[in-house]
Amino acid sequence: MNKIAVSLGFAAFAGMMLSSCSQNSQRGNDLITVDLAKQIEAEPTGLDLAEARIVAHPAVTDSTMLMPAYRWNGAKLREVRDGRMMLTNNQSMMTFDEADGRCINSFSHQGQGPGEYSSLSPYTYVGADGNWNTIGKGGINVYAQGGAFVAHHELDSLRDFAPLAGGYWAALMREFDRPHTIYIYDKQWQPVKRIKSAVVSRSYDVDGVKITDIADLARSSNFVGIMQADTLMAIDPAADGLQPIAVIDCGEYSKPKEYKDLQDVMDNNTKRLAFMAFPVGKYLMVNSFLGEKAWLQFYDRADGHLVYSNTGTRDLKNYSVNYPIEIDGTTYPCNTTTCVDGSTIYMVVDSDFMADLTGDEDANPAFIALTFKD
Repeated sequence: MNKIAVSLGFAAFAGMMLSSCSQNSQRGNDLITVDLAKQIEAEPTGLDLAEARIVAHPAVTDSTMLMPAYRWNGAKLREVRDGRMMLTNNQSMMTFDEADGRCINSFSHQGQGPGEYSSLSPYTYVGADGNWNTIGKGGINVYAQGGAFVAHHELDSLRDFAPLAGGYWAALMREFDRPHTIYIYDKQWQPVKRIKSAVVSRSYDVDGVKITDIADLARSSNFVGIMQADTLMAIDPAADGLQPIAVIDCGEYSKPKEYKDLQDVMDNNTKRLAFMAFPVGKYLMVNSFLGEKAWLQFYDRADGHLVYSNTGTRDLKNYSVNYPIEIDGTTYPCNTTTCVDGSTIYMVVDSDFMADLTGDEDANPAFIALTFKD
């Protein structure tokens, strides 16, 4: 699914993994350059390069009602594996049959006891072994696919994590005002190595209000990286350092390093470009947001040219994002997830639209697979 956030004491946009960029450059000869400042306003193009199909419309039963995807605890697709869709929803981890949407199992460990969580973390992922991993009580709680509690791995300062290739994990700790260290763990959550980065989470005061710039991992189901200045860097558990992927230039829409006052903060929140980016097959997906506008774009990783651009809208009240995707004459308003399988990304259609479309007021969200032709 993936997404630097600015916090003023109110809830930040948590359904997606947004990153912003500076104009500092770390270019290499073999890197592509994505000029978002010039290309975000591109007209829709290349829409015929992507084939869309409905993967599943989960069966409507009392036990599988899913909350809207834009809610922080709403339906979030985490993995599609062996014909099964694994998602989180309202404190629960759920598995559906991809073919017919039948719920295979659903469980929650909400509570205050050992192996439980007071609230299901938005950072919840399926490991290489098929087990669920989520942040809970100073570390990682591991649950079997069917719901049994497996283990707790203590990591007191853990803030963010994501699965890496080969069953490894990448983690960021709560570090501010100094470069972040990326910690690599094996399948059993034993420490393997540390990778230094130049990314810094900053905390400073503006007019007596604490402002926190947070560095986040950029992620999909088969890629984990981090924005370092204006360069997207991949995290490879076998490498000693970060691997550059692409330069992403926001130009005039870049985030400032400092703010003058609170009004400056509010103005820049509407004028700066936020985005998340990660590879999807031979393409680089960039999901951008500027005020109420949104863009879903794909760039060729060989030379950086724009091959697909779809414009959408963002609701600033609930941060839902809608991109129009047409299937058999019906246009579905879709929001992206960070779940990727080869050249396919998965999108979710809000339950309100499905209720209007099906005439069933209890309709669940639908999931759509968008596959790009090679």
